[in-house]
Amino acid sequence: YQQIKQAIKLNPIVLGDLQANYFVKFNQGSDKLSNEIIADLKNMAKFLRINDNLKLNILIQDGSDDTDLNIRRKKALKKYLITKQIQPERIFTTRQPNAINLIIIPDVSEKQIAENKNNEEQTTQKSQTDKTTVTGINNKIIPATGDITISNMTFDFDKYETHQYDKQLDILASYLIANPNAVIMIHGHTDSQGSESYNDALGLQRAKFVKDYLISRGVLSKTIRIKTHGEHNPIAIDLNPETRKYNRRVVFQVIKQGKNKLNILPLEVPDAYRIK
Repeated sequence: YQQIKQAIKLNPIVLGDLQANYFVKFNQGSDKLSNEIIADLKNMAKFLRINDNLKLNILIQDGSDDTDLNIRRKKALKKYLITKQIQPERIFTTRQPNAINLIIIPDVSEKQIAENKNNEEQTTQKSQTDKTTVTGINNKIIPATGDITISNMTFDFDKYETHQYDKQLDILASYLIANPNAVIMIHGHTDSQGSESYNDALGLQRAKFVKDYLISRGVLSKTIRIKTHGEHNPIAIDLNPETRKYNRRVVFQVIKQGKNKLNILPLEVPDAYRIK
């Protein structure tokens, strides 16, 4: 500056690792930009204006076909970004190298909806047993006499207690009482909202809640181990409350089977939300 007596333009740089993929989800069958999408696009436009050397790809997740609807969605996203002073030549609707990706999550097809519903019904049927076979007089747990199947659990946002699964946990308690040599691990998970330390504690609280419930039903403490993963190891993309709910979970793991078998059903995550 002292030599040339004028301001020096510095090209902005991105420090650290750049997250390559960003996701948007339209309403089923619509190409209209929701308030949530617009908010995300405003932040992306600001980021692109600061880093004016970056390009942007607008793509469909999993390489889905460019149907008329998907083409309209791409055009709507590109048009909005142009109104926010992003040059058209920086925006591509086919994959280009050295660019960040704005990925449209495709609609869930009628077939997928039917499959998800069928999976949910199968999970419910497999994990639920007539309560008279689990509890007796004074609601006391009756030891199981055979193999059982349960599913993993989900939690409401920022909560570590739930009574939605009491019946299932009673079934698990009946198994552990009948199989005192069995050992299970309860893994507590959260979504990515909040600090890492907070989520570590919340994940542990969720696992401990389940353990405490089982012990209150007569299960020996030595048969249960707990562990928190916090916000790590998500199974669904971090897009909105609908996708994040699958990450707020407790996962059961069989460390040692008893004389009977304990089967664990995984959570069913829609294909559009699942981390590949």
